[in-house]
Amino acid sequence: MTNTAQLFGKPSAAASPAVADPAIQQPVSEAYAEGAFEGPEKLLEVWFLPNADAVHAQCKGTFAEHGLRAVRREVWDAMLDVVRCKVLSVIRTESVDAYLLSESSMFVYPHKLILKTCGTTTLLKALPSMLRIAMRAGLNRVWRLFYSRKSFMFPDRQHYPHNGWQEEVSFLDDLFLEGSAYLVGKTNADHWYLYLTAPQDNYCTLKSIVADASALSELTRIEARRHASDPRLLQPEDDQTVEILMTDLDRDAAQAFYHRLGEKDGHVGGHRVDAETGLDKIDRTAQMDSYLFSPCGYSLNALSGENYFTVHVTPEPGYSYASFETNLPLAGGDRAVSQLVRQVVDIFRPGKFSVTVFKSLEHANTQPAEETVAAKLPAAKDIASQLKGWGLTDRIVYEFDGYHFGFASFEHAR
Repeated sequence: MTNTAQLFGKPSAAASPAVADPAIQQPVSEAYAEGAFEGPEKLLEVWFLPNADAVHAQCKGTFAEHGLRAVRREVWDAMLDVVRCKVLSVIRTESVDAYLLSESSMFVYPHKLILKTCGTTTLLKALPSMLRIAMRAGLNRVWRLFYSRKSFMFPDRQHYPHNGWQEEVSFLDDLFLEGSAYLVGKTNADHWYLYLTAPQDNYCTLKSIVADASALSELTRIEARRHASDPRLLQPEDDQTVEILMTDLDRDAAQAFYHRLGEKDGHVGGHRVDAETGLDKIDRTAQMDSYLFSPCGYSLNALSGENYFTVHVTPEPGYSYASFETNLPLAGGDRAVSQLVRQVVDIFRPGKFSVTVFKSLEHANTQPAEETVAAKLPAAKDIASQLKGWGLTDRIVYEFDGYHFGFASFEHAR
């Protein structure tokens, strides 16, 4: 049995600068050794109950008051070893911890975790460990799960359970009840895969994963006590995530993401890239943690309160790729999304890119009938109008339980 005290420690709640791990050497992915790197990431987001307000309002003691944020670093390290990536550095605000990884990023909130990994990482293998960790933190219900990725460039190099979409779906179906899988976009062009669960109580499923019966019994009592106090604290907060996935980067623009002769790599090189590209202007108030890899490649985590944005770049011609993801509040609605897209696309100047937008429904059961999915999402034509020389190649909208979703792809007329 794992001692619960060994899993948790009290993190600093104040904003903190990037803290690098001196034991980490410059990471070299096996995909680079094979001559090409798989840039498109696998993205997993898991929301637990109770939510952040409930964690802070109901929990007592040193580890419980911060939920997942109180989990000790070595526990996350062990989980990430299964995924095949390492922590490079960490920054924090009062609301969230951002881990910069050798292959992308992890964001830890009191009640939810976002894990994004590229290359040949085995992201889904983290799930059993993640759920055990959450249960020992008193979060033994999964509210929502989202798993998504762009189509791979080199699918034959992936490892189980990522050898194909059906294999990934089967892996998730073995863990979660009533999950839904989607292929979004044209099968012979840019497309995107999505797996999600509806809002539900996955307690029974999690019970089968956590073998420690005594720990489970204790956590069940914690759950009942919390739930009885204030049901309103169990409702998830509003949520919007925008993702921009870019391929065929302009070669001149991509040069900024190469290590230069005599330049220090790591965080020093990352700061140079931040300023040279204008990525430091996305949110001028954000705390940034960036890293330049050798011989090339770049990763960035940025935090502003409870919000984040993250950027990852593979600049090599032939398989160049860049991603931008954020939950920053975008004042002005649809037009703000289109302006953000323009700002990001102007930095990388890709040949093709796609935009995905997840937007939660504030009052899903009281929406007027005329407020359609299309009306709630950024207009793809508005995005195209902000970008001269770009053509809209696909646009798809969905309404899921509690969320609107939009996908649009664009191609430059070079």
